[in-house]
Amino acid sequence: MNSFLSITNLNFAYTKNSFIFKELTLEFLDNIHTISIVGPDGIGKSTLLKLLFALLKPNSGSIKFFNQELKQIRPQLSYMPQDSCLYEDLSVIDNLSLANSLFNQDNKSQTQLYEMLSYLELKNFANYRVNQLSGGMRQKLALLCTIVKDPKILILDEPTVGVDPISRNALWDIVNEYLSHNNYCIYTTAYLEEAQEADVCLVLSNNKCLQFTKADIEQIQNLCYYVKSSHYLDIYHQLLKCNFEKYLCDLSLSLGMLQIVLKKQVTAADFSKFLQEICSYEFILLKREAKLDDLYLLTLKQKDFLIYEKYQNIQNADQVLNNEFQTEDIISLNEVKKVFNNFVAVDSSTFTVKKGEIFGLLGPNGAGKTTTFRMMCALLDKSYGQILIMHQDLAKAKAKLRSQIGYVSQKFSLYNDLSCYQNIVYFAKSYGLSDKQLAKRLDTLLNIFDLKDYMQVAAKELPFGVQRELSMTVALLHEPKILFLDEATSGADIIARRKFFLILNLLKQNGVTIIVTTHFLEEAEFCDRFLIQAKGKIICLGRPDDICLNDKKQRISVHELFLNSCS
Repeated sequence: MNSFLSITNLNFAYTKNSFIFKELTLEFLDNIHTISIVGPDGIGKSTLLKLLFALLKPNSGSIKFFNQELKQIRPQLSYMPQDSCLYEDLSVIDNLSLANSLFNQDNKSQTQLYEMLSYLELKNFANYRVNQLSGGMRQKLALLCTIVKDPKILILDEPTVGVDPISRNALWDIVNEYLSHNNYCIYTTAYLEEAQEADVCLVLSNNKCLQFTKADIEQIQNLCYYVKSSHYLDIYHQLLKCNFEKYLCDLSLSLGMLQIVLKKQVTAADFSKFLQEICSYEFILLKREAKLDDLYLLTLKQKDFLIYEKYQNIQNADQVLNNEFQTEDIISLNEVKKVFNNFVAVDSSTFTVKKGEIFGLLGPNGAGKTTTFRMMCALLDKSYGQILIMHQDLAKAKAKLRSQIGYVSQKFSLYNDLSCYQNIVYFAKSYGLSDKQLAKRLDTLLNIFDLKDYMQVAAKELPFGVQRELSMTVALLHEPKILFLDEATSGADIIARRKFFLILNLLKQNGVTIIVTTHFLEEAEFCDRFLIQAKGKIICLGRPDDICLNDKKQRISVHELFLNSCS
């Protein structure tokens, strides 16, 4: 059997003696058609793809596809970067036509191009400029521009980041159709369920590269359980206050239960005894199917990460963990409508958000959730209806209310050429904080976010995950009463997302109201309530335990609810 990809003694460093890869050697035979790459933010996933596409040159070592040097094979490669590299001022069809004419030796006809757009529901947007598209639509177009040249090997850098589950399925349908013609694909992703579908998954961690297959996942089956209890949320909060990391590698919420991964040396009986000691609630342990998520967390977190430690250290043990804040409506929307020309983006939305609540906005790309979100945080004017923030009409008190709001956008929007510290000082002064107030606030925030080693680094040079933490720090400097997070975990790995929601829980306990949009549907389980929007209308709204029920009153996943509601 021939070699599909061989990497031999690869060394690469952006700066002297700071190696991203050191003596990396890998080989995959040509029966391996799909390779996924996962790992923490800033670990080198995108760098590896750039090396594979010859956008970066190794310091030493070699990369070959089918035993050919990159120079020879490059015409058969096609690469989709994270930032999509589309022409912002050109239309959708012009971008696709340009890619077709530039890169495709056997040009597709205009009819074929429109058929490609139609498959991903972009045909109606063919004449829209790229800068008018949502993030998900841009990703769809970028994939089409990458695949239009019919390459032998497709290299994709987080192709589904910021894309809703329905659109993600459509994107992978395109890729799978491409793969069915004996082609190959190497891709990075933040969605481990996508990574699990590959023939081989590479996990990057601290200059190491681990390889996982489905057989490896099966070997940890005896460590994966649900904790079922009518008081599962109370048990969850009690575990957060205890030294549960002695027993658990991971703790999360799913399907109205606690989802746990035991540490390798721990038995179900050990954990059950520990749980009986810390709580008086009845529970049962149920075995569940192991996933790549579990193997990833077991491998990386035990060695490199203690994401709960800071949460436990900074948490005030006297804080009330239950929802005592959640009686007052802090945001109210009444028959709110937004119209762009003749297009109704949001159609008569009515709902409330309570003080100290984590409230989720879900929906497919183009469903109106971002428009709703932007109207709520005073970045976009409504067409009709009323929005009350803290009992005040937003239309009449924008300036006053903005001082009570923190905002983190999906796209990094701070000053790239300023250092981390300079950004913090600039926004602190904008909020009117004195030097003394800033010093006190920073002391608190730097205990939560990992910024201390980056304070003098320019924002544009920060790893993606650190940029996110800087954005959160800036948004919280003035101690806002309401925090808006627009897909703030987009592109983050599972460990970063776990830490992120623990921090949100900490803020919630201090009475901060949090509104989040997300395409990681499992995150909706951490919300007190969420709504799903489609075509501008609210499809469902409520607590996860109340609305995630099928016709037989069985608890289903938010993912299944989403697909059932929006398909």
